[in-house]
Amino acid sequence: SPVSVCDLLWWQFDGARAEGLSGRRGDIRICANYASLLADLPHESDEPSPLLQKSLCQIHRQLLAGVRGRDERSGRIRQAEIWLGPKGSTLETAHFVPPAPEHLPEHMALLAAFAAGEVAMPPLARIALMMYQLETIHPFVDGSGRVTRLTLLRLLSTIHGDGVRLLCPSILLAADVGGNFQRLQQVRREGDWQGWVSHFGALLRDSARAGSTRLIREEGVLKEYEKQILQQQPTIRDTGITLLRYLASRPIISVQQVAKICGRTFANANLLVRRLQNLEILTEITGKQRHRRYVYTPFLSEVQGD
Repeated sequence: SPVSVCDLLWWQFDGARAEGLSGRRGDIRICANYASLLADLPHESDEPSPLLQKSLCQIHRQLLAGVRGRDERSGRIRQAEIWLGPKGSTLETAHFVPPAPEHLPEHMALLAAFAAGEVAMPPLARIALMMYQLETIHPFVDGSGRVTRLTLLRLLSTIHGDGVRLLCPSILLAADVGGNFQRLQQVRREGDWQGWVSHFGALLRDSARAGSTRLIREEGVLKEYEKQILQQQPTIRDTGITLLRYLASRPIISVQQVAKICGRTFANANLLVRRLQNLEILTEITGKQRHRRYVYTPFLSEVQGD
């Protein structure tokens, strides 16, 4: 189920204590786990191969950690037959049936060997082939898609390091789920490997361009708000800009946290927050009088716009 940005940020800030969430807690927890794994990407880029079965199972275990009803099978390669297709599909009518569970150990071993071996092809083409294989093997009953996307970014981080932070291929994949599935099917039915590699390369290219554009736009918004603070609230210039730059990377906050970050009393921090609300830099998301939480408005608008 879709998870709102406010719910995700609120959960990341308060954890299971967060109140007034609009989405299901299990779905929100999975998204929060996914975000945590993304944040750890650069620290894991020195692994021998993110496609080793142990690494894939570890990602899956972390992804479903603490999710009631799902955590008991987290980190386990599936032991059951599954199929992909419209609701109500059967094994006979499904669009695609991944390999039977008894064949998964062999497929996973071959994929790991390909990932670790010497192959005379461009790195991105090689990653494209590995992603196709992982999509086709579908190693987990639940969460294989997310594990595949996380593995993609981990593989790319071994080449580009922190540059992968600009990529968000999930957005483009979500915008054209059917088109991506058809590309995978063309390989399975017709052996169109070249078409898949071209499609995969275009996806990464478009994702990189979108990320670069977003970064430039956000920097422009940040500078514009700095100018507003200097012109309209000069008495809070130093603390206001300090908080503004903090919010650019951690977009949810409370008055207590503002006091800590800016070295101010609670009363002064509360006044600073109200002034940033007046400038439409902060938006309150709880609707309560106590224990309020505030989100960096430009971040919220940017993500909701996407």
